[in-house]
Amino acid sequence: MYNQSFLGSYQNAARLRNSEAIAANDDDSGYLMDQALRAQQGQAIAGGIVTGLTGATTLLSNAYKDSQIRDTSMQEGQIADLARAGAYNYSNYDQLANDYAQTNFGGPNINYQDIRGMTTGQQVGSVATSALSGAATGLQIGGPWGALIGGAVGGLTGLGGVIAGNRATETRRQTLALQADLAADSAQRNFEAAHERIGDNIHRRNAVNAVAEGGQIRRQSIQQFANRVLKKGAVMQRDRKPSNVQRIMTNGGCVYRVKVK
Repeated sequence: MYNQSFLGSYQNAARLRNSEAIAANDDDSGYLMDQALRAQQGQAIAGGIVTGLTGATTLLSNAYKDSQIRDTSMQEGQIADLARAGAYNYSNYDQLANDYAQTNFGGPNINYQDIRGMTTGQQVGSVATSALSGAATGLQIGGPWGALIGGAVGGLTGLGGVIAGNRATETRRQTLALQADLAADSAQRNFEAAHERIGDNIHRRNAVNAVAEGGQIRRQSIQQFANRVLKKGAVMQRDRKPSNVQRIMTNGGCVYRVKVK
């Protein structure tokens, strides 16, 4: 009679219904007592079900909360900005160099703890809270044995939520790190392409200026340029006369005088 759990209440009512005192009363009082004990059993069952559902909801809610990780939209936005770095129409090398110097190719700070949002101590405390909550629920339903079972269920539920959150954190961290690496590569390619575009624009402007001034634009390879320069030098060598030779025309013909230094 001292067991105040729902299971104890049900068992007490069942024992009283089967007792000799109830069986000896064949009048209305015995019938009324039996009905009261039946009602007590029904209340014990209903109370146990409601308490069990409430406790289970609390445990699942705590486990879900422990499995959640922090929002990483800020890091994702920084990664997206990094991927777009260098993809602009620069007009000169100074603009390109300024953006390049201000770009953090390492990406945002992707820290495990910042994503998880729970320290190790907080995780241990959450698991302990779930175990105590389960034990309290179990005590109301089934007494000391119910408390033992409820505490074990609550601890395992809380631990499952913490483990799920840790795994989700590691998965998100690896994903963000990979996205940051890809964004850094994209930014590097953007700057290289921008550098080539600026060079092409400068060459085109120089070409336009040369044509405007009446110059002739010819594209030639370095080998063609070298051959032309060497050929010109050879012709100049053949046309050049020695400076110490003098030619004089006379009636008898052409006389050459060599001046010896």
